Amino acid sequence: IYLIERNVPITTMIDRASAAREMVKRNGRHAFAYYDFALHRRLIAQKEMENSMHASLRQGHFIVFFQPKYNLDTMKMAGAEALVRWEHPVNGVISPRDFIPIFEKNSFVMELDYHVFEKVCALLQQWQNEGREIVPISVNFSRLHLSADKQFIERLLEIVQEYKISPRLLEIEFTESAFVDEHYDAAAITE
Repeated sequence: IYLIERNVPITTMIDRASAAREMVKRNGRHAFAYYDFALHRRLIAQKEMENSMHASLRQGHFIVFFQPKYNLDTMKMAGAEALVRWEHPVNGVISPRDFIPIFEKNSFVMELDYHVFEKVCALLQQWQNEGREIVPISVNFSRLHLSADKQFIERLLEIVQEYKISPRLLEIEFTESAFVDEHYDAAAITE
């Protein structure tokens, strides 16, 4: 929905109504959306992310961090979870909550997931070669791999074999959205 303003060209009005329609299509949950400048800024930011995602992956702007997991009985590190952050050269660090939903909608998340998995395997290989104590690392994958990626298991095994890593050192986790259709109301699921 775009509320018509005086002295605005018809082509601009159509563009603004189209922007609201695009937000409805992207969210899939709402029956309507109003055009406002906050919506306009959000759409522009999303488009900029989509326009720079491939180059950022090639240039190494997606960085893998590790969140340790501790065993409370032994008080020792028992593993870690790989987390990806986007260190954008212009916009700074972008949170996954801002880019993952966009990447899931355009399927780029599958390429990013493999990138993270390969970085984890490379690091495990490095630690193994240095004789360090190694703990299992969990890597998150999008639910899209379950439905759209016929070579998922084979590709993971190829990467593991390439880096000569024991599969026991890797844990695969699917993101929360993996088993929840975005059209269902989360409150209805918990009841």
